[in-house]
Amino acid sequence: MPQIFVTGVERSGATLAAKILHDALGVLMGNVGGRLRPPRPGWTHQTFEDARLHEILIGSFESEGDLRDAFAEYIRDRGELSGPTWGAKSCAFGSRLPLLVSLCDAPVVIDVWRSPAAVMASYEAATDQPYQAAQAWYLSARAAHEAALARAGCPVISFDFDELVADPAILAPAMEMIDVQAKRPDMIYTALHEEMIHYDARGRWVPRAVQHKVGPWGKVAVGVRTATGPEPEFFICYQQLLTSLRQGDGALRPAVNMPAHWAADSLVRAFLNQTDADTLFMLDDDMTFSADVLTRLRDHEEGQQYHMLSAFATRRQYPPRPITMRRLRYQPPEPMSLQGVHYAHVLEYPPGYQVFEADMTGLACTLIRRSVFESMIGEWGPAWTQYFPMVSQQSDDAQFCVNVKAKGLRIGVCLDVPIGHIGKQVFGQPQLENWLVEVAEAVNAVTQGGINAPATA
Repeated sequence: MPQIFVTGVERSGATLAAKILHDALGVLMGNVGGRLRPPRPGWTHQTFEDARLHEILIGSFESEGDLRDAFAEYIRDRGELSGPTWGAKSCAFGSRLPLLVSLCDAPVVIDVWRSPAAVMASYEAATDQPYQAAQAWYLSARAAHEAALARAGCPVISFDFDELVADPAILAPAMEMIDVQAKRPDMIYTALHEEMIHYDARGRWVPRAVQHKVGPWGKVAVGVRTATGPEPEFFICYQQLLTSLRQGDGALRPAVNMPAHWAADSLVRAFLNQTDADTLFMLDDDMTFSADVLTRLRDHEEGQQYHMLSAFATRRQYPPRPITMRRLRYQPPEPMSLQGVHYAHVLEYPPGYQVFEADMTGLACTLIRRSVFESMIGEWGPAWTQYFPMVSQQSDDAQFCVNVKAKGLRIGVCLDVPIGHIGKQVFGQPQLENWLVEVAEAVNAVTQGGINAPATA
């Protein structure tokens, strides 16, 4: 079985080939940049930052034998981790590429190249270098790269980056020749072509016009944010929820062991890059809900007129105020709320309401249309867009809602689909109603001159 090494001159598009191998062809790719980046949740290309190989490539060794031993140990461990077929991507293999492939059983090198003008333009934009410096860098880098390929001593398959972008599937036949079969052929187009084709020659994302249609929610991908592990009550509810999925729906791998805004970004990137679903159903791991909560939300006729639709939830401590807020029409002086704007919890709703239009809400059980995320993509593309930016003294969900409303989109809260929030006990609609009764009784006792009015928060 092959071990695949993807390389090329920096900025030539080797990452695209590595992404296709990892996402669509099932080859676990280790990514090695020129400068090591720490592992990054939601890394769009779905490879992992291979710190160990990076250290081997840039490290100094006392002897050729020490370098060979380090490579041999790396290759043995990668085989145990990834199986007989695995890969590594780097534009920094350089003179050590021949030694690395010489220790493998069935090495294959994939060389991705691009027109010099496009590579230099991307380099200029990324490093803020003048044209002459970019040209000198390219000529030197390409000469060293071709010398390393000439000494590789194994099969070398070359791909033109622009042809790969135009038709990502051209990689599959070459891989089949070396016994690598596509595991997710649908992802070759739905995830790869749709994403990469929207970059310009300088490597910047070309914004697309996004149509914010409402109506049926279509195919749904379920995504769970969890810190260290779900609450037992949530786990039971989640298992029951999965039985209500419809044809075309699916579940993303839960985002675990990371802050809430990182976890949310990780789910969004997986949703955009790994699925063709129309809607992300975001869940937090400290909620309880009925098995039909997704069905009730997606089939709610009034709720289909919104771009985001949340179930009705409260805080998980006392007092159990709703996680639903409206921007105040009158802004008090010396504001202390989000970006200088005051919001207030909506405690009571006009009679007859089924879906309440909110300015801000928690996203612990929320349908969010794909177009909402697509409209947020910044100039460097989905990989580097922060959909849920962290802001001080506010939740990531709050800032996300502010950004959504700024685009003129609608956020709805489905009042007749209540859920529970797990704290020291489960808080929800019944606890809210009891608390409102306590408040009303307290107010009546005070206005009537009572001296034993119940204390309320």
